[in-house]
Amino acid sequence: MNLKHFLLFVLLMSACNQEKKRVMSVCNDMLNACSGNANAAYCTFGFKFGDQNPFSPAGASVPGPHQKAIEISYKFQPAGLTFNTHSQDSIVTEEFSETDKEGIRLQFAKWQAVANISLTEKSISDKTDITLIVATIEQGGIGYPAFVAEPCKQIAGFLILNTRSSDKVKLSLHEIGHVLGLGHVSSNNVMNPDQSYNDLQSGDIAGVQSIYGVK
Repeated sequence: MNLKHFLLFVLLMSACNQEKKRVMSVCNDMLNACSGNANAAYCTFGFKFGDQNPFSPAGASVPGPHQKAIEISYKFQPAGLTFNTHSQDSIVTEEFSETDKEGIRLQFAKWQAVANISLTEKSISDKTDITLIVATIEQGGIGYPAFVAEPCKQIAGFLILNTRSSDKVKLSLHEIGHVLGLGHVSSNNVMNPDQSYNDLQSGDIAGVQSIYGVK
């Protein structure tokens, strides 16, 4: 292969990768109902697990359908899976520590305690609603809700924590809110990306209950 052909090959490969990234970026665009970090108690994405998914209207202070999800399953993805996000391609999963797993299980329990949902851990071989991942990503964490259309359906329920995060357990409380269907707000709640809480606040509770109902 001469230099001219090599450069053409590189350009073509670059164009293909950029196109792929543009396609997956649509998934982030689908969450525009909660863009701008509204000063509201909660914000709904318009996606949920179970019936009435997707739902409309959605957005800041817009309640969900109060529709129970019978069971929402999750698993901890082991190392070695290659996946894409809305902003990166070909990321490889790494391994969760047992300490982080135990802490994250307790975070799931906090959400389950306040809404009409059952969050159940499954084995790594099972197909689940939520897939927990630790990997090297650009963001501190990412949580994708229950997308129903392609290509976003491929990453629906992915909860991804950055390997470099100093406190994956605390971060997971926020990201679980995203996968359950809540977006960012600027009020004093877990779903405020600029604040850090150990427990759910009133807006977080009101938001998830508006989607799934009261336990």
